Amino acid sequence: MENNDFHEIKLGLELVKKDIQQFERIIEKIDTTNDRIQELIMNISKISDLHEQKLFNNLKDVEYVWNDIEKMNKRISILENYKWILVGAIAISSFTINVGAQFFLQAIK
Repeated sequence: MENNDFHEIKLGLELVKKDIQQFERIIEKIDTTNDRIQELIMNISKISDLHEQKLFNNLKDVEYVWNDIEKMNKRISILENYKWILVGAIAISSFTINVGAQFFLQAIK
C-alpha cells in the first residue's frame, strides 16, 4: 500500500504542478492584458486632452466669429440709418424740386 500511496501522492503532486503552470499562464495573460489596458488608458487620455484642446480652440474661434458678426450688425445698422436719411433727403429734394418747378411753370404762364 505504501507504494500505491506514493504513486497517488506523486500523481497528485504532478496535477498540482500542472495546475500551477496553468495558473502561471493565466497570470501572464492577465499581466499582458493589464499592460495593454494601461496603454489604452494613456492613449485615451492623450486623445481626450487633444480633443479638449481642439474644443477650446473652436470655442475661441466661435467667440471671434460672434464678435465679428456683432460688429457687422452694428455697421449694417449704421448703413440702414444712412440709407433712410438718404431716402428722406431724396424725398424732400424731389418734393422741393416738384413744388419749385410747378411754381416756376405757373409764374411763366
